[in-house]
Amino acid sequence: MVMQSTWGDTGNSQFMEMEYPGLYVFGTTSWNPMNFQLSTVLDYLDRYVYCSEHDSMARAICEISDAAWFSKGKVPDCHIYNFANKATFENGLLWNGRHDHAGIPQIYLWDVIDEYGSERALKHIEHCRERIASIPMGCKNGDIEREKILLNLTMFETVVKSCYLKLCVLRLKDEETEARLIPEVLEGWNIVLRDYKRLWLTENRESGHEIFLNFVQKKIMELETYVNRK
Repeated sequence: MVMQSTWGDTGNSQFMEMEYPGLYVFGTTSWNPMNFQLSTVLDYLDRYVYCSEHDSMARAICEISDAAWFSKGKVPDCHIYNFANKATFENGLLWNGRHDHAGIPQIYLWDVIDEYGSERALKHIEHCRERIASIPMGCKNGDIEREKILLNLTMFETVVKSCYLKLCVLRLKDEETEARLIPEVLEGWNIVLRDYKRLWLTENRESGHEIFLNFVQKKIMELETYVNRK
């Protein structure tokens, strides 16, 4: 027996449209592991789930995660930018000596990301947004499904910008980029606050979104507190 689950320590912010590739890969490998081909799974998703026959929505969604390759890689967590966003505007420490038993030293924000990788990640996200916005989807409620995918992309983009902003404040002392990123991060989080619950209710029950939106509110307060102290 094998069980698969999705984890969300701050509420599961991902809509199901983002999780289908992983679910279908798992299902395929559990039934026919010797003949598994990722292209077959993605072709199935495009034909029967996203109904995007003229281009590959499944591949476009999978390509979003390529942004993680632009980080510096020194991080004990696969969710690199979410992990990096644990830094505050006063302290860049991400991973402390309590984990020495695992052979992992202290890790700081600047050990994980730099300005070059952050800029590349943001350009990659914009490329993914343009592609996803243009791919025809023939599935039921295709416009809503696309809106959910794009909102998840906005969440990711805002987290990347938030990490980059903290790097500018704590390490780079780059006031010009900091000034540019502050309103962009606030705008991104406020878009999530505006649209997330409405889209959540298209596939879930009334409750369940509060944990994630409370997290978003805390991130807004964190940034506003920093701005007000300047």
